[in-house]
Amino acid sequence: MGDTSLQQQQPCIQPPPGPWKYTLLTEPALSSTLAQKSAASIVDDTHHVSFQPCSDPAEASQDRFSVQNWEISGGVWRFRAVFDGHGGHEAVDYTLQHLPALIERNLRAFLEHKGQGLPGSPSSYAPGDISKLITDSISSFDDGMTAALFDLFPGNAVRDLSDEVIDDIIHDPANYPTVIRCMRGTTVLISLTNPLNKDLWVASLGDCRAVLATRLKGGQWVGKELSYNHNGSDPSEVRKLIQEHPREPFVIEDDRVLGSIAVTRAIGDHVFKVPRIYTERVFLKCRPGFKTTIKKVESIVPRILTPPYVSNAAETTHFTLDDSQDNDPIRHKLDMVLFLFSDGLYDLYEMESGSAAVGMQGYWSYVLRNALSRPGENLALNLLRHGLGGNNEDKVSQMLMGESSYRWMDDTTILAQHL
Repeated sequence: MGDTSLQQQQPCIQPPPGPWKYTLLTEPALSSTLAQKSAASIVDDTHHVSFQPCSDPAEASQDRFSVQNWEISGGVWRFRAVFDGHGGHEAVDYTLQHLPALIERNLRAFLEHKGQGLPGSPSSYAPGDISKLITDSISSFDDGMTAALFDLFPGNAVRDLSDEVIDDIIHDPANYPTVIRCMRGTTVLISLTNPLNKDLWVASLGDCRAVLATRLKGGQWVGKELSYNHNGSDPSEVRKLIQEHPREPFVIEDDRVLGSIAVTRAIGDHVFKVPRIYTERVFLKCRPGFKTTIKKVESIVPRILTPPYVSNAAETTHFTLDDSQDNDPIRHKLDMVLFLFSDGLYDLYEMESGSAAVGMQGYWSYVLRNALSRPGENLALNLLRHGLGGNNEDKVSQMLMGESSYRWMDDTTILAQHL
């Protein structure tokens, strides 16, 4: 779920099983309304939607995405990203504004230093170099947020200053954005392809997902997951946290870090990254502050013993798209489409099937066949439509046109890029 931080723990809920108010739409109004409400569009080679049907401004989507092409040394690198914000908009907006630009600057400097000749020439860099560049850029970006917070309270100031002085520092208009974005958080999912389109890098921090759809010679579409969830229900993430924080019984409770936040890797969420005195003396004094009760936050503070608990280390993986020296039948392709999506899409299939595993595995071939077999249509919109109920106009209308001041589904963003 996107809203996984301590600031906003209300789960994503499906509309109640009994009667509730919604407007029943039929075609073509249903399709056109869904396209409008999901801001469906096509930019370059990428189809995208971003959807939150609740009309209450307080429930506005905290998902963001980026589609950028960077011309470097005569070739075009294609950058795509999905950011699933939680607890507020400040961290995800800041990330959207600054992280892609940082990665571009670092990539440009790296390639120019390497003296790249032909665009995307494999002789000028190793795939692992680009993986490291992306991972390091994400970590340094989040570390910069931490450093900016610490700079507001140099030395022992956060311990020694009076409450009144700390309050003045926090609410100085020049300082407030630094504090509030550290209190919010966002996941990160990035894809990057080089100019010759032979290499793909996927970087994940949190629980957005990347799936590569490939059409084989027989016409069948198959899906291969390229990223994995970083959350408190993943055994490897749990083992890592327990090893890093021995003798802390609440490091994972109810599949959540410190019993509070679902994701184990994210930008922001500095309550789980810095000494607890910053939560006690800074974050809890910020106005407006957390999206939950002070009591809820105060209950977590005693558990903050040896931070950080939430990591900013992305998992970045390189994939070869060139099939000339590979016998893997998946890469003997006719077409390839990369899907990047926030976990709201995963939730839709879980609600549809009653099981997340069945939702994404049992439906995947059918979903791809339907989403990708209509030339000229928005692939991301087709995938969203199927998750909402497909051809069932009543069900799609319920999800699209529900009348409630509370969200009944998670923010859902999908990018579909033709490779």
